[in-house]
Amino acid sequence: MGAVDDPLHSHCRPETIWATGNVAEAIPGVPTPLSWTLQHYAIEAGARGAFADLGVITGRAASRPVGVDDATIGIFFGHPAGNVTTMLKVAAAMPGNSVEALLEQIFGESGPTPEVQRSPRRWPAIAAKLPVGIAAGPRRLEATRRRAHAFSVEALRRLGPDSARTLLVEARDVFAAVVRPHAFVTFMGQGLYERVAQLARAAGMPGAELTLAGGCGGMEELDLAAALWDMADGRLAMDRFLAAYGHHGPDEGELSNRSWREDPAPLLRTIATIRRLDRSEHPREVERRRRAERADAERRLIAALPRLQRAPARLLLRLATRYFPLREAGRSAFHRAVDVARASARILGTELARGGHLEEPDDVFYLTLDELAGRCGHHFRSADARHLVAHRRERRAHYLTLDVPSMWTGMPTPTLRADRRPDGTAGTLTGLAVSAGEAEGTARVVADPATCVTPLEPGEILVCRTTDPSWVAMFLGAAGLVIDIGGAMSHGAIVARELGIPCVINTQTATVRIATGDHVRVDGSRGLVEIRPTQPSDEE
Repeated sequence: MGAVDDPLHSHCRPETIWATGNVAEAIPGVPTPLSWTLQHYAIEAGARGAFADLGVITGRAASRPVGVDDATIGIFFGHPAGNVTTMLKVAAAMPGNSVEALLEQIFGESGPTPEVQRSPRRWPAIAAKLPVGIAAGPRRLEATRRRAHAFSVEALRRLGPDSARTLLVEARDVFAAVVRPHAFVTFMGQGLYERVAQLARAAGMPGAELTLAGGCGGMEELDLAAALWDMADGRLAMDRFLAAYGHHGPDEGELSNRSWREDPAPLLRTIATIRRLDRSEHPREVERRRRAERADAERRLIAALPRLQRAPARLLLRLATRYFPLREAGRSAFHRAVDVARASARILGTELARGGHLEEPDDVFYLTLDELAGRCGHHFRSADARHLVAHRRERRAHYLTLDVPSMWTGMPTPTLRADRRPDGTAGTLTGLAVSAGEAEGTARVVADPATCVTPLEPGEILVCRTTDPSWVAMFLGAAGLVIDIGGAMSHGAIVARELGIPCVINTQTATVRIATGDHVRVDGSRGLVEIRPTQPSDEE
């Protein structure tokens, strides 16, 4: 069975290390073949371009195709995973970079660290390119963000049967163009977070990085949250909101899902929740408080340092404040390209079904990007196209019943997905402390915001597997967040810090251990979640 028949499974060498971590946040669940081939191309091209911008590899090496063992991401039994071996090579080439921090912040993994041999060969190139990249990184990201926005507006305006295939390819290329500066600021953000944590420990303020990494302002999710409040208050019409934010939607990286532009129903439930919140919880009010808290923590930290260390510390904190919010600016931009790809694919699916090549329009998501772009066009023009789609549907349905480890070496051994029903026992979950504070309340376990028909009650603790920008709508009513997958620089952690919501991430099993209605206590400063089930266990 080849990659054309099953694009959702690959094979690697026995020594290559993989982790699902942050990749599961970007590509949750088991993607359809079209979603995977679009994102795999864009992420691979963009990430390798970012490596070149860092000076870790040459520009020529960035443009060469690579096999799965040298790639940035791969897919096994339908589960996307990050290539830890590749990322460790990047960490080893970067002077002063912490392998432990990379594993924890990017992949959400802690514990024994694989041995890495430092390689100074690229240090001169890094020394020459990195200062330029640091200075230009925000500007480059903003330029690609503007291009992605302009492309989205124009593409949706002229989208039709004659242009859909061309726009699908253009969307892929715009996506890749955004990923390049996005990946650069992600790597820089990871390094800066670790430096801020080191600085906090040196000042005798361990854990202060949780406050210093928030309150930075300028984050697109805060604008999105404020716009939702404006809709709830009647100051913003739905059509204007959708014009600005309609490209978002539940699990928005999956092309077969519906964006808010296509189905705004989830927004109506969010508005119902917002109307029950106190005005003090408005995102702009929270933003002002978080800025003040961050400024106070910075003043105390600087004062605690020896005088000769204060100027470099101020420079580091200024740079961190600039870079931390950029992590989400790139994400919003490439989701605009994804939404154009989604709209293009729906038109192509309708045309192919009308021509008898597919059983139904949504079968289009079981074709690959190359097949739709015409490079392998015989697959959906032939009599075998329906069999190909049926085979891929069957394989994806099977993969949805499987789990793979969070981290492994070589080929993973899949297991049948456990019945995700809590066992009714009290206990404590441990994760990463990523947003300071404590919250206590009733748990609401949500698998998909699109199917959560009952609005979140103000003060509930939101428990979920992973998040993307569409989840911000649910964050607004939450007193605390508990997330299965991610690290300190993951989407959920970053937004939680900006909104001042206590958050524990990378619990791995919260959505298994906790049931809706359980009483939970979240300690976002220590990374602990205490569970008290609603029904006593047999042992109590």
